Amino acid sequence: MSKITIDMMDVGKGDSYVVELHDDSGQKFTFVVDGGTMENSDKLVSHVQKYHNNQINLAICTHPDTDHIGGLISLFENCKIQHLFLIDPRDVMPEATLLQRARNNLTPEEVDVFKSSFERIDELRAQAGYQGTKHHPTTFTNSEPRFVWGGWSVYILGPSENLFRDIWLNEDVVRNWFSSDVVDDLVSSQPNASVLDDPSIDTKPVNNSSVILLVEGYGRKYLFTGDAGKRALRDAMTVRDISGLTWFDVPHHGSRRNLDTQIINHLAPQVAYISSPGTTKHPRKTIIRALQKAGTAVYSTCKHGSICQGDWQSRPDFSAVGQAWELV
Repeated sequence: MSKITIDMMDVGKGDSYVVELHDDSGQKFTFVVDGGTMENSDKLVSHVQKYHNNQINLAICTHPDTDHIGGLISLFENCKIQHLFLIDPRDVMPEATLLQRARNNLTPEEVDVFKSSFERIDELRAQAGYQGTKHHPTTFTNSEPRFVWGGWSVYILGPSENLFRDIWLNEDVVRNWFSSDVVDDLVSSQPNASVLDDPSIDTKPVNNSSVILLVEGYGRKYLFTGDAGKRALRDAMTVRDISGLTWFDVPHHGSRRNLDTQIINHLAPQVAYISSPGTTKHPRKTIIRALQKAGTAVYSTCKHGSICQGDWQSRPDFSAVGQAWELV
């Protein structure tokens, strides 16, 4: 049996991973990283019921976007989960203050979107409370393991407290909360332009507040990124050595705003997974090519469906890691 099995759920435009860590005696610790959208949550719930006896040790929500947190709400409604890691900006500043800053800087429509993230967090926390799950308050970057299982150490590499406070509490950042999408659309209208190596362009602020998770052990490294962008990943690189990754969760469905050539070459992953709907925007071919140039075998749910890394023989309804994505 593999020491680690990673199941990437095919949830369209969303992220959802189920991870098994095995110690030397074969005992397992199972955790979920994000749940995709509520609309696709049945895939995650069915998988946990079928392969994990309806029980999960830990659920991690990287950030409160609907395509990451939605399915977790359904998971808590249907399965038994012992622990929850969930970053909540209201752990560092009152909701009323955050909303007032949003109203000072955003349109009414944007304020509604901003506010909805708190509503999703509250719904998830309520569901966790109903079943007695232990909720762990906001945890920031730490060079020490968040937990250990056998030969595995699990680290939180992002966000740092400074980055998180800047994203949620800095009025200048809040003012530009939605600007990156506009920039990307403008660049898309210029065929010869690229944002991949433009240092002035990064993903939207809330994405850079995503939890970045490193699973390390037995000479291997696995990095989960949520929708983290360039700033967050560079911060993570200063906390632990994440060069030469065994496996890489490509952030934000393969968006070209979240990575650049320098980061990709530093991480140099052997294998990369992209949870993506297969549109012109997600994943970007420029990201796939940059990863391949770094020697990475690239897989995506839009090409391979649900994918199993590790003990794939026990997942007949999943794709084994075989033929990687080929671009000409």
